[in-house]
Amino acid sequence: MVPPVEMSGHVAHAEAPRRPRLAIAIGLLLGLAIASNLYLTQLYVRVHANPGAKVDSFCAVSEKVNCVTVAQSRYSALSGVPMAVLGAEFFALALLALVASAWGRWRVRHWDSVLFAQLLLGLPISMAMAHLSAFQIQSVCLLCVTVYGSHFLALAILIVVRRQPLKEFVRLGPRELKKWLGTGAAKGFVTLVLAVGLSQFLWAPKVFGVRASDADPVSGDPFAGLIQGPMTLGPPDAPIKIEEFSDYECPICARGHEVLVQVLKRNPKVVHFRHRDYPLDQACNRKMQGPLHQHACRAADYARCAAEQKKFWPFVALLFHRQDALAPEELRAHAKTVGLDLKALEQCVGTAETRQAVLDDVEEGIKRDVKGTPTYVINGETIVGPHDVEFWETKIAELLKKK
Repeated sequence: MVPPVEMSGHVAHAEAPRRPRLAIAIGLLLGLAIASNLYLTQLYVRVHANPGAKVDSFCAVSEKVNCVTVAQSRYSALSGVPMAVLGAEFFALALLALVASAWGRWRVRHWDSVLFAQLLLGLPISMAMAHLSAFQIQSVCLLCVTVYGSHFLALAILIVVRRQPLKEFVRLGPRELKKWLGTGAAKGFVTLVLAVGLSQFLWAPKVFGVRASDADPVSGDPFAGLIQGPMTLGPPDAPIKIEEFSDYECPICARGHEVLVQVLKRNPKVVHFRHRDYPLDQACNRKMQGPLHQHACRAADYARCAAEQKKFWPFVALLFHRQDALAPEELRAHAKTVGLDLKALEQCVGTAETRQAVLDDVEEGIKRDVKGTPTYVINGETIVGPHDVEFWETKIAELLKKK
């Protein structure tokens, strides 16, 4: 028999009600979140094992509802570890604590309070990921919504069925947990969990398919073998013309751009590719009614000036790879990385001519009724949103047959 534990001025007896129905309901929600994250982990591996290849998924419903697009984004991993893996671990730990406590295998009686505290701590992360999906990636992942929904619903159920005032309920479990953590067995368990959790940032990137080229776009030359113009790739007289209206702060633009570079490398003689700026930023886009990508116009200015020094393409590759670092001082750091003359760069960025060049592209996009990024125009046909290599290869083959 576990000895009684003193709490809040009274003795809590070990024969606490286990509340099996509640435990089962919450356990099913946690299990659903774990299963969803495991599928998303598998999807992440498929997407990153062969970048640009077509990846099918039951939750790739449309351009705006697509878990593949979310898996392709830079927000899908943290230091090379898929967010889905971290999510599965978070909910698995919660489920382990629930099972052990509710069925009397753990000394902490108030498992529902401990679980509430853990889920509450993880709530900001779920909210942040949901925000990034909706407003940065601009595509919704149905399984991610399932995870967020399970998280929110479990919290709501715990609040509704609690037997104590909320203030007391929030404190009971953590107080008991703190006392348990003082035991030798607890210290060993926590040390093991922390060691395994932190070590995965060393070995997991290789296991889950993050390549060296993904980590460092500057190493090597991804444009080797292609004819490079100031803001173009491929021979000017090529039969296939592709224009890209893009935004350096748009995550799906980054993926779409990477795919197009692969397509160009496969078709170096038949495709001429031109980048056009269409920042979703009020500072240079008169169609924007509110703030969205607040560094996109300035990033476009810097890219234009990188083109003046014939470093446009490596600079753009770095911008797309480091979309979390587009503040002015970070743009200067990127410029230094690719070998730009910083003094000449700063003089160029501040000129009216540079900004006018960006504005001209924006106006061209408005004229062509561009409603979002990325938007592509291939031999006069407008194509919205990113596509895989297979799509572009098929489209190019069809157009060549008509020549």
